[in-house]
Amino acid sequence: LSAMAQIQFYKPPLHLQQQFAAFVEQTDKSKLTIQHSLAKLETLEKALYDKISIDEVEEDENDKIIIGRVIEIFEQRTFERDDGEGLVRNIEIADDTGSVVVVLWNDDANKEFELGQAIKLQNPRFRYNDRTNRVEASVSSSTTILEPSESELEKLPSLDELMEMIFTQKSI
Repeated sequence: LSAMAQIQFYKPPLHLQQQFAAFVEQTDKSKLTIQHSLAKLETLEKALYDKISIDEVEEDENDKIIIGRVIEIFEQRTFERDDGEGLVRNIEIADDTGSVVVVLWNDDANKEFELGQAIKLQNPRFRYNDRTNRVEASVSSSTTILEPSESELEKLPSLDELMEMIFTQKSI
């Protein structure tokens, strides 16, 4: 006998096969419903927020979205405030137009980020930092940190490409 003939296959009863087929059909319907809902949410997002590139960031702007890859992660720091101790941490993100420091406060400062991770900031507060002479994106309670969609990721350079753009070698 051939090896295939010796293998025993389990054949579930017909009612279980039908139950599984109904489950798969319902899953497909749910997937389609979710896809339609996501499309509606993307339309709503476009109505509420303007997506800008990092080089377009300006002080005191509102209702903006920026997307970038994490290119640097700084250590957490604590600070004193009236109601106790606070936590802050900076990360730097970049797209193909530039980079910006993102200031994370308290619970957001505890979130784990990885170099090269793509993030989408919905409605950060942009403020000018006198010490660095740069505009920063501050994550506040009205900011949402999201994972970019597939179409948004396609437009974002890889970490290696970003590092080549930022740190170009020059001969001396």
